[in-house]
Amino acid sequence: MRLLQHANPWRFFALAFALSWLFWIPTALLGKDAMTFPLIVLFIAGAAGPALAEIILIFHSGDKQQRSDY
Repeated sequence: MRLLQHANPWRFFALAFALSWLFWIPTALLGKDAMTFPLIVLFIAGAAGPALAEIILIFHSGDKQQRSDY
């Protein structure tokens, strides 16, 4: 039950939001089609923001058992 005591969904949402927009803001500011080659890489990296946030939080705040379960 240690995971439930330390779980903070707001931390996850904030980190996922920040990681996603870290890649999407440059894509949006360029004002070009996001589905063209150089920009699609940033677009896909931004879409992976929630997965990256989950991995970061598991490895940062989880213990060894939780990391191996993940």
